[in-house]
Amino acid sequence: MDELFDLGIKLAYVQGYNFLFENGDETEASKVQRNRVNCPSYWVCLDWAKYQKCISILIVDISAEVRYASGSFFGENFEPLVCRLEDKVVFNTSLSMLMFYGDPLMKRVNEIIDRVVEAGIYKY
Repeated sequence: MDELFDLGIKLAYVQGYNFLFENGDETEASKVQRNRVNCPSYWVCLDWAKYQKCISILIVDISAEVRYASGSFFGENFEPLVCRLEDKVVFNTSLSMLMFYGDPLMKRVNEIIDRVVEAGIYKY
């Protein structure tokens, strides 16, 4: 994030993500707060990141995957409108899965999930 802040790029995220920066050291948390942008809504922040390229946005990984898959993160000539961090992980909740409706593997994945939950090993 230091590189972004040194370049003058601001960070935008919804209020619910404040906990991510509360546990860091005080200088890091204060840097984030100084360089944070207050957006009127999540969608406005997303548009600023995509079209004006004036901010960096913190969004849920599955949300980014859906937008890449649907093409909403690409322009008319399929140029990427936003890019991700190389490791792309800021905070991992380990609770995301995405499959498109009608995927031929859906039945098998559902069976595996059911077995994992029935065995009680879901949290591991």
